Amino acid sequence: MAQTLAETKAERNDLKRAIARHKGECPQCGSTARGRARPAMCDVGRQLSARHAATVELIKTWFAPGPDQGTLI
Repeated sequence: MAQTLAETKAERNDLKRAIARHKGECPQCGSTARGRARPAMCDVGRQLSARHAATVELIKTWFAPGPDQGTLI
């Protein structure tokens, strides 16, 4: 089932909050020790970030013309 733009934006906001909550709970994703390199994110953190990035890209291109759309003259 297709989502509306508002539903997609709500999903993006939910994912943003989920990432922040996950960073607060996960010692690997939330590591902020000063002077140390940040370790690679865990699998859950990577999945959340990938879904968030895909949703953001979908919103950016929501009204972009597709290959099946005719040109306006």
